[in-house]
Amino acid sequence: MTLDEQIKIVKREIDFRKRCYPVWVEKGKMTQAEANYQIEGMEYVLNSIVELQKFQLSIIAKNERNIK
Repeated sequence: MTLDEQIKIVKREIDFRKRCYPVWVEKGKMTQAEANYQIEGMEYVLNSIVELQKFQLSIIAKNERNIK
């Protein structure tokens, strides 16, 4: 699975949580603190993957410059 695909999946998961968690909090299935923590955790995952992708692209660009 590519990093682009992983990023799309994580973004979709964050959107899902932002839609569903308020309802779950209202119904008492989770606390607001837990909802915030879980969403923040997924946002950290997204940021990590995005940074990894940037690093990967910089290595590719550097290697392409070295080949020329």
